[in-house]
Amino acid sequence: EGAEEPDWLAKHRLELRVYVKTMDDILTRQMIRKGDGWPGGAVGQFRKYLIQTMELPLFDQFIMVAILVNCVFMAIADPTVDEAADYQVTASYIFLGIFTWEALVKFGALGKLYFFDAWNWLDMVVVVEGWVSALGDGGSALAG
Repeated sequence: EGAEEPDWLAKHRLELRVYVKTMDDILTRQMIRKGDGWPGGAVGQFRKYLIQTMELPLFDQFIMVAILVNCVFMAIADPTVDEAADYQVTASYIFLGIFTWEALVKFGALGKLYFFDAWNWLDMVVVVEGWVSALGDGGSALAG
């Protein structure tokens, strides 16, 4: 049927994947720093600030903690109750704000490169769904 995979390839498959991912990250960062067609001036300076923010280790750590805490809030929600408790509603809007901020920072920093990463697509779907859900009742849930 098909040709067998050479032994050296099977043996080093994971190392090759790590290398390709590393090179992809390096090339992406180089493309970001070149400007990717973004204007200079104040907009360019703001984008530079967004890139610096996105590259902070604390940025990823903060988002990861927010994801984990959000999972806890979702896990303790009672699906048999028609209306969520006030603290759950408040928490969901806080998390929506955090994840919206993350998406905006990344999109502002990466530009069209934002859509080259499947995780960013997932983030965007979650944020858009959150806003559709929040505004689905005419926005009255956001008004308080």
